[in-house]
Amino acid sequence: MNKIIPLFQSGKTRFENEQFASHIYETFTKHFYKRYTYQGQFAPMIGRNNPFVEASQLIGGDVCGISAATMETVVFEEKADSYKPINCFLELYSNTTTVPPIDSWLKTSKATHLLYSFYWLPKEINAPILDSFLWKMRLIQSWFWKREVRKAFGEPIIQKDTPNQTSGYPVRLFKIIQEVPTKRYLIMPPMDNKDAIIESVDPAASLDEIKSIALALYSSHKSTIDQARGGIA
Repeated sequence: MNKIIPLFQSGKTRFENEQFASHIYETFTKHFYKRYTYQGQFAPMIGRNNPFVEASQLIGGDVCGISAATMETVVFEEKADSYKPINCFLELYSNTTTVPPIDSWLKTSKATHLLYSFYWLPKEINAPILDSFLWKMRLIQSWFWKREVRKAFGEPIIQKDTPNQTSGYPVRLFKIIQEVPTKRYLIMPPMDNKDAIIESVDPAASLDEIKSIALALYSSHKSTIDQARGGIA
C-alpha cells in the first residue's frame, strides 16, 4: 500500500515543498508520463549530469519526452496543490524576495504543456488520488494575457507562507475550463505491483462525480488484487 502523506494544514503549501513534490512525482505523475510518451520514455529535466538540464533552463519545464500520439517533443511544466480542485494558482513571479522579482512560468515558460494537479484524500475511499488538469501552455498563457482577462484579475497576491513568497492569481478552475481547451485525468497509484490507474474524465465533472468515479475505479482495482490473492471480490 502506498504511503499517504498528510495534507498540508494551510491548504496553500505548493510545489516549493520538496518532499511533497517528490511524493507527487514518484507516486503519481511519473506513471502519467510513462503512459503519455512514446514507449514510456521520458526524463525529469532536473539533476546533475542530466542532458535535459540545459534545455530546461532555456525552455522551462520539469519533464521532457516524445508524445506517443504525435511523435513530437513534449515538455511538461508540473504544478500541484494539496487541496480539492477548486482554484488553481497562476504563478506570475516565482520569487518576490529578490529585486527585481523573478518571473515565473506564466510569463517565461516555453514548455508545451502545463500539468496542474490536486492531491486529495476522499474519505469514501481512504486512498489518495491525483486530479490532474492538462493544458497546452501557449493556450493558457495567451488566454491569461488577453487584456480583458488579465484586467479582470486585478493585482496579483503574494503567498506569504511560501519560502520565496510567490506571486500570482488564484483562479476558479471552472472559468479556465470554460475558456481554454482542457483535458482531465484521475491518477491513482499502483497497488501491489499493479499498474497505476489513469482515467480520462470530463473536465467539468463535479467533486461528487469525481469521488464516485474514483470509488468505482478503486473498487475495481481492489477486486483484481483480492482475486489474485484468492480473496473474495
